[in-house]
Amino acid sequence: MSYKRKYIESNNKFDIIFKLTSAASKILNADLTIIKVNEALINLLGFPAAEIEGTKILDYVCPEYKQGWHDLQEALWEKSFLILNLKPVW
Repeated sequence: MSYKRKYIESNNKFDIIFKLTSAASKILNADLTIIKVNEALINLLGFPAAEIEGTKILDYVCPEYKQGWHDLQEALWEKSFLILNLKPVW
């Protein structure tokens, strides 16, 4: 199977999971602009996709979390090494 075919299949699988997941999800570009949202995020925010896509994630973030988003942006897009330590919250 060619790399192009594998890429297309992988991308299609991602799109299906992204659309069908019950977790509110978004895809951001380098400047934290939301470029794609799923139905769960649309339902959570109460706006249609067309009103969310093209806005900045910082428009929806509580003030105390904005610096974290800036730090993440810098680490990801300035090619810094990033290790995420995710802890379950329950």
